[in-house]
Amino acid sequence: MSGGPKRIFISDIHMGDSRGFQGTNPYGWFGKNVTALEAFLKKVPLDKDVKEMIILGDFFDRWVVPAHMSPVNSVESIFEANRPVIDALNDLTAKGIGLTYVPGNHDMCMSASEVGSMTKSLQQAFPRIEYLCDGSLTGKYEKDSLTAEHGHRYCLFNAPDYDTWADKGSCLPLGYFISRFVASKWYDQGEKEDVLGILKKFVHGIERGEDFIYNLVKSIAHDCGLEMTDQVNMDGVKDFYETLDIETIAQRYGKLTKNWERRRENTMNVDWFTAACEDGDGDLRPAIDEIYFASLRPVRKIVIFGHTHQWTPPYQSLHYSGGIPSHANPHEPYKAIYVNSGTWVDSSGLCTYVETQEDQGYPRHYVRVKEYPTGRILSEGFVETT
Repeated sequence: MSGGPKRIFISDIHMGDSRGFQGTNPYGWFGKNVTALEAFLKKVPLDKDVKEMIILGDFFDRWVVPAHMSPVNSVESIFEANRPVIDALNDLTAKGIGLTYVPGNHDMCMSASEVGSMTKSLQQAFPRIEYLCDGSLTGKYEKDSLTAEHGHRYCLFNAPDYDTWADKGSCLPLGYFISRFVASKWYDQGEKEDVLGILKKFVHGIERGEDFIYNLVKSIAHDCGLEMTDQVNMDGVKDFYETLDIETIAQRYGKLTKNWERRRENTMNVDWFTAACEDGDGDLRPAIDEIYFASLRPVRKIVIFGHTHQWTPPYQSLHYSGGIPSHANPHEPYKAIYVNSGTWVDSSGLCTYVETQEDQGYPRHYVRVKEYPTGRILSEGFVETT
């Protein structure tokens, strides 16, 4: 192929504050890979074809804090604890590479009133950043036939929830509290398990009845060594109680599935159990099929998500091949491509990212999932852009 401009998509870094790597059982998700990410960011400008880097959410993490500890109420403390990464990103933009940031769930604002202060904090840390946060406290990157977002808005436990804490003006989803429980398990027991893993353990085993959410919360809390009377420290979270017991949390989210069904037009007809399984199984393809690929003439030919912590090879909806998997031939174009950018958390087997490149010689747009530090292409596909 002839050379053309490239974009780099990276997600799920989960930078926390310094507390996450102190004590006997560190609970932070991103510490060992700080040097790897810093080195990667320094290498990006060496490829003169790279014109833009897009961070697809969960860049920093305000959720992974043990239940008894005070929440992370200052993103500045996270940036200070991860200074090498912040400096490397600013150096990248100083060399002419655009930097765009789309929020995920672990780094989203906790209420609409927080957007202004969050934007100010980001702009102070990254003077050249473009922050794409829309009115729903999520966001999308859209250019030509390409769209990219974090992916959590289609997931039951992690999409912004405007119903449960409406009286507090908060959009905190249940996933926030599950993350606090899991961090407690790491801190108290030294047993490392991520939120998606614990959801997968329980989602399919609980009866889908009236008490589905209550029983799920109770099961997860018990697995993490917590009692329903235990308190979650919410000190400093705007307009919230200073503490919340787990019983109250379970009861408040009891109508989550009904609220989801009531708002299905906002989730493009993804039903609540599919949305629950997408979190638990780490597979967002049902939402992709429903939202982006249902049309035989897709507006967006390339779709990139993060959130699942699992990179995926290029996927083409079965809508486009009569229900039969296609593309055994890598030289044939996809009608539309979905890929997932994976993660950089310490427990990941691979640090992965997505590279897209427009071919100047042919009307093609390539999509590659790549590994760091080898730069090896794990999977690749392309669409025709005419």
